[in-house]
Parts: sequence; structure tokens; C-alpha cells
Amino acid sequence: MGVKEYLETTAVFTIEEFKAEFPAVTGYNLLSRAIKSGKALQVTRGLYVSNTGRFTGVQHDRFKIAAKLSGDVVFAYHSALELHGVAHSFSNRVQYYSETSRKEIEFQGNSYKRYCKDDDSVLLQAVRADAFGEVYVTTKEQTIIDCMQYLGRSGGSEEVLRSVSGFPYIDVAIIKDKTLSLNSSAVARIGWLLERKREEWNVSEKDLLHFEETLTGNAYRFASGTSADKGWSKRWKLILPVSESEMLEWV
Repeated sequence: MGVKEYLETTAVFTIEEFKAEFPAVTGYNLLSRAIKSGKALQVTRGLYVSNTGRFTGVQHDRFKIAAKLSGDVVFAYHSALELHGVAHSFSNRVQYYSETSRKEIEFQGNSYKRYCKDDDSVLLQAVRADAFGEVYVTTKEQTIIDCMQYLGRSGGSEEVLRSVSGFPYIDVAIIKDKTLSLNSSAVARIGWLLERKREEWNVSEKDLLHFEETLTGNAYRFASGTSADKGWSKRWKLILPVSESEMLEWV
């Protein structure tokens, strides 16, 4: 296979993959020529996309690009919502867990943001699509926990609630187990959400009491910067960003 054929059939590739097809020294020179002529584009050091044949001028799949950044990429936060098919809005931020990739890059109008896991027990699953092949993403339960814990990383209160509400079912036992290590504010937010989705997600009163009994403070904020005159949830001791009636429309 020649370089032209390789670039006509390979959308995204690493330097290691390119060198596996061509001798190391010669291959590097060939790739350098392809980049100089515009037949290949550099995403970041060691990662490239084709700009040849059917790939000329195309917007390459952002999840396919991110998956090539490192062998340990697990999509998270709003990107996980998108891959699960429940995201309320599109985002040009691609977010993932990785311990080895570069922290942040920009390419073709998308930003690629790496996060480190809070612990080693992040729950993940494989998803597959024609556009990007097989990639790893946080499970729906892990995604709910992550997004409710870090609303700012996930699009904000309304975006998160409208999105996670799209999950048709969840395993409450998994969320109960995973929230043991969370701060009280996150537990209060998750408890509030589960109470509102109790019928759809089959959440029992015993489940809700599990979350409620862990709250020892007097008040928590649903979102940072929330003022006390917007709304209040007595059971969950939550200062809400808007009235509770408006928030109920989001779920």
C-alpha cells in the first residue's frame, strides 16, 4: 500500500500506526511531505487526519479523534450524554478521562478536554457506531453521578437535568453505592433528582431515605452562585437556581 492509498482509506491515525505501514525513517519523511502538501493534517503531536480523496475538507468525527489520543480514553460528562443519546443540546467540547493524553487541544472547531478520574472505580461500557467504531464511555449511572457532581463541566443545571432525564431506566443500587464517597452537595442534588424521577426509575422511599440520611449540613447549593431567593427544597436542603416549579419542567 502506498501513502496515497493509505490516506484515501484511513481517516484518523497515529504516528505509530503510520510507521507500522511504512518503514520508520521513510515513513516519517513521507508523512512530513503529506502534511506540507496539505494531504494530511496534524491534530496534535503524534495524531493526524487525512485530507485526501473522500476525506478532503471534511469535518472528522470528534469522538474518533479523541479515542486516538490515548489508549485509555473513556468519554465522560456531556460527551457521555451525547454518546448515550440523551444530550439535550450539542456541545463542541469533547470530554474524557485519561491519565496519559495531553490536557487540552483544539481542532476543527472542537475542544478536547482531558480529566483525571476521581478514583479508579469509574464504571464504563463500550459503545459502537459506524462514524467512530468502538469507544468507551461512562455508564448511565456513572454519567448521572459525574454530571450531577460537576454541573459546570456538563452544561449547567438545566442542560444536565433535561439530558439525564432522557435515560429510560437506571440501577439505583449502583448510584447508592457510588455516592458513598461524594460530598453532601452532590448527594443532595442526586437525591432531589431521584425523587423527581422516582416513578420512571423505580426509586423507592427507602432509597431516598438512604440519600437523605447522609445529609448533615443546613443548606447546600444546587449550582454555584445560586442566591437564596430563587427556590428552596426543604427535604434536600437545597438552594435552587430557579423556582422548583421551573426545575420540574426540566425533568
